Amino acid sequence: MSITYNVYWNSGNGEPINYANPLANLSTPSFETGTLVAPGDYLFGVRTFDSDTNLEESNTNIRVRLILNALGRDVTGRPSPPFALNCRLTNSGAQISWCHRTTWSCLPPTGFRVYLGTSAGVDYSTPVNLVNYSDSIFHYTADLINLVSGLNYSVCVRAFNAIDEESNIILSSFAFRQTLFSQVGNLTISR
Repeated sequence: MSITYNVYWNSGNGEPINYANPLANLSTPSFETGTLVAPGDYLFGVRTFDSDTNLEESNTNIRVRLILNALGRDVTGRPSPPFALNCRLTNSGAQISWCHRTTWSCLPPTGFRVYLGTSAGVDYSTPVNLVNYSDSIFHYTADLINLVSGLNYSVCVRAFNAIDEESNIILSSFAFRQTLFSQVGNLTISR
């Protein structure tokens, strides 16, 4: 029995591993890639191959994921982005809500940064709110106050951890019109 290791991969665009043609056939279970294009979302898989019988086992669970940002930095452990971003206007501003679930390929976030902008665009340099992550919470909220009446706003929420901040650009937009309601003194109902 002559066992070797076939290494497979995808093209770096986040698609599944292509098991049609091996990238390499190795006599030891160690492999080093050449230069990878950044940014990229790479998956590598390994299968054992018996050259005496010409048989290969067919697992799909021995895999490694490598995500490179535009600078070629490994950001594989960055958190997955939040989803279901929503905005509800309040008397004093707006309440932003979103959901988050950690995926198999991402580490959990430390928290969420809420970014706000006007029609000129969202300012990603300074968050207006920070919300801590908890593995027992699925639905999160943040209040936005001190908004200027008459302006149109856009908000984005990004998850972050010690490795990186994910870079989604999903926005929720709203027009803030502050309406001051006066208290009702006397209310009469007639039929």
